[in-house]
Amino acid sequence: LNGKSTFGISSSALILEKLNNKPVVLIASYFKQNALALVTKPEIKSPNDLKNKKIMALDWEMGHTSLGVMLKDFGISKNDYDLVLHDYKIDKFIKGEVDAMSIFTTSQPYELDKLGIDYNILNPANFGIYSYDVELFTSEDIINKYPKMVEDFVNATNKGWEYAFKNKEEIVDLIYNKYSKRKTKEALLYEANQTEQIFKTNIFKIGAIAPELIKLNADMYANLGLVDKKIKIADLLDD
Repeated sequence: LNGKSTFGISSSALILEKLNNKPVVLIASYFKQNALALVTKPEIKSPNDLKNKKIMALDWEMGHTSLGVMLKDFGISKNDYDLVLHDYKIDKFIKGEVDAMSIFTTSQPYELDKLGIDYNILNPANFGIYSYDVELFTSEDIINKYPKMVEDFVNATNKGWEYAFKNKEEIVDLIYNKYSKRKTKEALLYEANQTEQIFKTNIFKIGAIAPELIKLNADMYANLGLVDKKIKIADLLDD
């Protein structure tokens, strides 16, 4: 919005930006289900079991995402658990220093499986709570001035994702050999497969904007008391 970039990637929190009168427009939507979830000790089977437990997460995650809605739906407030600031490592969970931890289902389960750690996952989607993620957006000014450029960029981005899913091993090799060896090729391939699943390509075209999912997200933020329930979904979209 300050002119330093033409396009951006956001989470479903783009709704909040729009309601704060930021001139943003959603132009493509990728994750049809958020990868954010809670990994827990095996005996924790329900959000109800999190009472008086230690949860390692970001405060923002617990108050502004589907994790917060999941806990709220089960009558669990911030006073019912101990929040431990996330250090982005799985060590505290492995050592039993925390009972639950926010994770991305596209990556951390692989690490735990490789270490033979028993766990359970509390995924908001399994409780009927959906939020999208990895949203491509631009400004109202850009889309009004350069609609063809925006269309071309979206099409190119969609084709890039499509190619990546059809050629996962090639992309894994590219990432591993050229950009980062922090993860093994096996871990990167796991992440690619899990990412394709939450794109839900068997239901949606890559990049498709689903108004019904946006409505679910708006309802989620309304449930958290972060937005007015009268939000106009059409205002978020590129006509």
